[in-house]
Amino acid sequence: MTAPTIAPAAPLTTTIGTTETGTTAARTPQALAKCVPIMRPGTWLDQRGLSDDGFCDSLAHLPLSRTTAVTLSVDDMTLSHRALSEFNLPMRQAWDLAADNVLRAAHTPEGTQFWTRPATRLLGGSAPPGLQLRSSPVPATSWLAHPLLLSVMHDHVARLLGSSALIFLAPNTDTLVALTGCSISTATSWLRVAAEHTQPASQFFGSTDLLCASPLVAAHGFPTELC
Repeated sequence: MTAPTIAPAAPLTTTIGTTETGTTAARTPQALAKCVPIMRPGTWLDQRGLSDDGFCDSLAHLPLSRTTAVTLSVDDMTLSHRALSEFNLPMRQAWDLAADNVLRAAHTPEGTQFWTRPATRLLGGSAPPGLQLRSSPVPATSWLAHPLLLSVMHDHVARLLGSSALIFLAPNTDTLVALTGCSISTATSWLRVAAEHTQPASQFFGSTDLLCASPLVAAHGFPTELC
């Protein structure tokens, strides 16, 4: 079981404008109210090809790290550059909007809500100190997919673990583990364990395509591979 933990509320990145009624509200296209950032392996972009948002166009994406990228999704549809152009939104502005949507979805009166459990529940009793994170309604690794999201999540987990020296394991989109007090080689070993415990049954006897095959750290607002 995971338990809810609360981080201080973060400021939103979306520009705030004055509406015709004189109140202030974020100028967010209604169709993009559920747009969220999704962390992908770089190879996924080549394998996926065209978008499934009705335009069959090139996928809107930005690089996150040496081996990963971020795409934008609405109701499990991956958006294209053409879809964003329909809203006159450049990719970076849409990316900020998607991050704001994640923060709004996780907002409570007390702050930003995460669900966590000890990393030992996934990795086993000999795992180093750490936490596994879950967040609704987005995949856990979406918190690595924008500098603001990464900052909020990193600061929160650092407070819970009593250390800012965090190493992240992201074997797949839905699994995110933060460890502390371990070396790069040790973290790499635990990444393999996490992958074995979370991969689909259909991959038990085949190769596993990891979201990121290296442990990650936060550097200048972005996930960065350690090896």
